[in-house]
Amino acid sequence: MRTTLEGHSGYVNSVAFSPDGRLVASASHDGTVKVWDAATGQEKQTLAGHSGYVNSMAFSPDGRLVASASHDGTVKLWDVATGQERQTSGIGTVYSILSFNADSLFTLADIGTIFIRS
Repeated sequence: MRTTLEGHSGYVNSVAFSPDGRLVASASHDGTVKVWDAATGQEKQTLAGHSGYVNSMAFSPDGRLVASASHDGTVKLWDVATGQERQTSGIGTVYSILSFNADSLFTLADIGTIFIRS
């Protein structure tokens, strides 16, 4: 089955499936990350808070968190279930690649490591 996910007002820069395959997240030039139900295409959350376009995002290995990297020079950590922002980190430069380590204690960006507060 194919589904078109519509809702962003800008270009989509990055797309990722959650580890269990139930969710899809999309990062956009509109400054948001949207989380979708992969089976139905229904929008579950809009993660808004960046002041620039979102370059990249990644799900944590347990699927409970999304990290988003923006042109505003920050990386934000989001709770997937609630859509609440949990942390913002940044040093004023643009991040373009994100991934989590296996135990979700930090994200790895193209310019260094960002530790996650408990």
